[in-house]
Amino acid sequence: MIEATAPPFEVPPLGHQVVNPQDCQLPSLVLMPEIEPNIDAGAPVIAYTATEVTVDTLRLACYRDGQWESWSVMPERSLIYPQALWLGDEGVIIAFDMASSTLMDLRFNEGWLLKSSTEIMNFLNTVLNCAIDYDPASGELGVAHVHGDTTNGALYSSSWTESGGWETGTPLHNEGDAVGGVTFKFDPAGGDPWLAYTHGTTETGDTIILDFALETGRRSGGNWSFSPANHPDNPLLLNLGFDDQNEPELVFTAMRDMTVGAGELQYTSTVLGDVVAGTKSGTSWSFNRAYESTSDWSLTLIPPLLHITIDSSPQAIWTAPGELIYSEFHAEVDISPLTLEIVDESIEVGTQYMVKSGSTYQNSSFFTSTPGLAFSWGRVGGKHACAYINIEDLSAEQLLSGDLLRAGELLYWSK
Repeated sequence: MIEATAPPFEVPPLGHQVVNPQDCQLPSLVLMPEIEPNIDAGAPVIAYTATEVTVDTLRLACYRDGQWESWSVMPERSLIYPQALWLGDEGVIIAFDMASSTLMDLRFNEGWLLKSSTEIMNFLNTVLNCAIDYDPASGELGVAHVHGDTTNGALYSSSWTESGGWETGTPLHNEGDAVGGVTFKFDPAGGDPWLAYTHGTTETGDTIILDFALETGRRSGGNWSFSPANHPDNPLLLNLGFDDQNEPELVFTAMRDMTVGAGELQYTSTVLGDVVAGTKSGTSWSFNRAYESTSDWSLTLIPPLLHITIDSSPQAIWTAPGELIYSEFHAEVDISPLTLEIVDESIEVGTQYMVKSGSTYQNSSFFTSTPGLAFSWGRVGGKHACAYINIEDLSAEQLLSGDLLRAGELLYWSK
């Protein structure tokens, strides 16, 4: 572990790598271009939050001399939700400073040493989600960011150019409900960017009931316009990509209700997560279920136990046009129907890669590493690479509560 570094940056051997065995969150992967003489094409740089005892710390990791090395960035601040990109001549990380409630723009040289920091916007609430993209043709860096709490969120779009600096407009969504997921991409064919987000309400008590909707839109003439993309369930976490014809496509988890028990011991909770892929044709979206979650239950009276079996997915992302990866789990849980406390549990986790075939998605054996969450995926020179968080020790309490912003071992995989 080092505190400041410079090239060389190297490409790790193919396969599975442990980057940091300590508790980490939300990695953001950058695959560097070749920069002679010290940076190999496809060399990874990973921005992530290291969960310390008293403070969360932004760290960067690279591979060289046969091992992973990491260093802290502005350790005097508590920087979370890092999103990293290479802009062609410098690196950028957009992150949220918890201490000052400020969204920060951090710029780096080619060795990913910090050279400047700028405050984008100050808020009264925490950043809940953030997505960034860069358009090399126009030189615009765009950020979609959500601020608030789990019941009330505001969605903003900010943009940066070298000549104009940062500009932030009025909220794109601020309707007194929560914003669940947000994804933002510039059109690879040129022109204005796309943005999609989910919003809704969460009822909590003995169980969790979600009521969420999906909105998609595009900027035109400096203004954003959104319309509902109707789906019968509850779209939550989502990821925007583009197909081989540069048409937008979405993948997201759609949460459904599960009802277990009978009579006075009947409970309903929104815990079943399907993986849904969507394509846009004209002004409308069409959706196909790539993975369908399932559940079953049984009730014993002596002793009183509610046995629940769940197969579900909490998260999915695009890895290439028509290719996706999702996290999955199989949970068997014994719950006291009187107190709703978990008495016993068994959790099996996995990660499944899928490839589109015609209008459906088929399982693929392409991904061969440890099960994970919070995937950050990249491709360079025909090779795939990703950084993610190990979820082998995921608990039933985390699954049933929807608490998936978890810390774990930071992993890297390439093929």
